Amino acid sequence: MPAEIDGTTAMRWGDPRNWLRFDQVSPFDKIGWFPTPKAGILVVDLDGCRNKETGEIHPLCLRWIQQSRSYAEVSPSGTGVKFYLRGTLVNNKPLITRAVPWANPDDPDGHYGIEIYAEKHFITVTGHILPGSPSEINATPEVLNDLLVRFSPAPKARKNGSAESADFYESFVREQLEVVESLPDGDLIVCPWASSHSTPGDTARIWKDPPYTFHCFHAHCANRVWRDVRLFYDPDAYKSQQNGTEQTKAPIKFLYASEVKPEPVDYHWKKRLARGMLTLLVGDPGLGKGLVCACIAAETTKAHGLLPDGKALQSGGVVIMSPEDSYKHTIVPRLIAAGADLTKIILLSEVQAVDANGKPYPRPISFPDDADILKQAIIECKASLAIIDPVLAMIDSRHDSHKDQESRAALSRVLSVAEQTNCALLGIFHLNKNTNSNVLYRSGASIAWIAMARIGLFLVPDPDNLENGRVLVNHKNNLAAKATSLRLSIEQTQDEIAYVKWNGASSYTEHELLNQSIISDNRASDKEAGLMAVLAGSERAMTAAEVHENLQTGQTFEALSKMLERKVADGSIMRVARGLYTYKDNPAYPQQKKTTSQSDVGSVGNVGTETELPQSASNGHAAITEESLKHSDISDIPDMVPIKVLDTGLGLCDICHWNPAESIWMSGKKYCRACRNKEMAR
Repeated sequence: MPAEIDGTTAMRWGDPRNWLRFDQVSPFDKIGWFPTPKAGILVVDLDGCRNKETGEIHPLCLRWIQQSRSYAEVSPSGTGVKFYLRGTLVNNKPLITRAVPWANPDDPDGHYGIEIYAEKHFITVTGHILPGSPSEINATPEVLNDLLVRFSPAPKARKNGSAESADFYESFVREQLEVVESLPDGDLIVCPWASSHSTPGDTARIWKDPPYTFHCFHAHCANRVWRDVRLFYDPDAYKSQQNGTEQTKAPIKFLYASEVKPEPVDYHWKKRLARGMLTLLVGDPGLGKGLVCACIAAETTKAHGLLPDGKALQSGGVVIMSPEDSYKHTIVPRLIAAGADLTKIILLSEVQAVDANGKPYPRPISFPDDADILKQAIIECKASLAIIDPVLAMIDSRHDSHKDQESRAALSRVLSVAEQTNCALLGIFHLNKNTNSNVLYRSGASIAWIAMARIGLFLVPDPDNLENGRVLVNHKNNLAAKATSLRLSIEQTQDEIAYVKWNGASSYTEHELLNQSIISDNRASDKEAGLMAVLAGSERAMTAAEVHENLQTGQTFEALSKMLERKVADGSIMRVARGLYTYKDNPAYPQQKKTTSQSDVGSVGNVGTETELPQSASNGHAAITEESLKHSDISDIPDMVPIKVLDTGLGLCDICHWNPAESIWMSGKKYCRACRNKEMAR
């Protein structure tokens, strides 16, 4: 019982004149406080949730305490926990119930339940703080919402309410609503109007005992009832009223194929982007998928934009959702470099929301809840293209992207928005580490994602320009024959802003591009054959420039130089002097012996020479003069220990061009062990 400060008599704790400051009562062992609406602090009292001997707390209660990130302490009895939140209750009405999952039927006194107070209740304070509990009292409206929807009593059903059967309830809930958790007397669902909530916490409650009732504790949904839920999904759910009781609509009318009028596909980019449908662009990180999107977005906003294949593009707005890239450092500079009209582009990664204290804060966009916001943005800028980069970053964490049904549920409303607005939807996906030869199984989540896409594009390295060349491959198309693979390169402006330059069709087949080890075996062998033919056609050794001039394979000089190094290393050709190459066993160079793999530094001089070295030196080792070193292979120097080099048959590493390669990654590049470890450590 609260007492006067002298401890002698009871006080009227409801009278504000008797309230004292903390510094006045802090010397006492047992103190408490009196919450008021003005303070905006709620106390959540979880009775009977804690084992007094072990300190173990019921898992559900522990989850709320941890998610609240707010001050929590053990109650005076030791069997309960109190934690505090910033927030309000409707009309400051307390929530009190003993119907809780941790109820103990063996407790005759019923010391269990949950109580939430905003005022008119004296709260004892023990100071027995839970381990890890912060000292601050924070606002976590999603926790408060969860408590309210779980434990508040069902609202009274309106007169002339719904007359649906129990069977109808089960079918409607399972087919139409997104159920978060099933409870004994109903279900927790994602509120149909969650995208309009001004504070976090998207769950609402429905009770399954007829007449059915619905309750959401957000102010936006204060007056919504079960009827509104039905009408949200089916505006014709109640067609008439007879004798004061609403009757459900007539049986479903089935659609016959003969009633459907065929229409041609409305393409944004023929065979690659269809309006009202989803296209997925898949590829390894760092290849430039975002740059390709920026290029297409820029051309879309131009008055006379051109597609990469030279076709005219219908002008329109663009919505870009890219939560991982900076607007000012990455997205906008790329759009400027691509010549975009920035006034036609909406950047939609987050929206302004208001917390429980009325303070605005940026809330990330997530699907499916925010599909309506995407629709508003598309209508606002008259968008003909919407880009999601990457798709999985925009999906609510409640949905497991590796499960087919949850993946489809997460994106279904977004696909519906694309169809309603006739807007082409381009989603970005990263590759997983699967080595499956079928690329449809290599996107980084459930196969359902690529199945939902009508078109699939794959960005891969260009085998003829592995440094900055790429090829856009159409590896899936449910609407037409697959489109031609297009080459592109990543260029830079004077300000070092990357942009895309299109270079026409690729000569490689889809199978070769998506399995580039085949190219190294087949197409590369054609280039090697050309190299051998050029060298065999000349009796004298040739420089790399001369070889490149006589080649007819279209190979770049850089690629040729790397091939020459590989061929010298594996003994297929000879390097008779620095920068001079000829075919193996050329009789014009009889002094050349077969190149061995004992040394990777033979390019110091005349590889494989048999020039004799001076044999006298004062220190007992062979004397080496500068002149003789110029004509010697380092492996011929007396007393020099040969170095054993692993021969994998892959040639040299594409990164350091020095060590022998040991593996080929998905990008098609060959890595030695050192370069591979460096890449994995990034």
